[in-house]
Amino acid sequence: MIGISTPYILYSKRYDAISESIGKDRMHLYFIGRYVFNINPSLKFKPSTFVKYVEGAPLIADVSLNFLLYERLNLGVNYRWDDSIGVLFGFQINPQFNIGYAL
Repeated sequence: MIGISTPYILYSKRYDAISESIGKDRMHLYFIGRYVFNINPSLKFKPSTFVKYVEGAPLIADVSLNFLLYERLNLGVNYRWDDSIGVLFGFQINPQFNIGYAL
């Protein structure tokens, strides 16, 4: 699956009466991609990526590598380009509820 999104296609200006200034909305562009690889019946590999581009700001890119064991236990790592690394853990309690933690 891949996707592209932008909440601000057109530029607009806003007047802020409190600070007596004019603000300008900048175009935001988001790209997402993910895929599920079936390694075997009890193990799936789920890489994903998220990229955010805002005109005039640094590029933000996240990459996650997750493994799903027995359709219940989710373990993975997340990397934010030039910023941080995280560890992910999740457990599917039932079809409606999933509990997770990241550090």
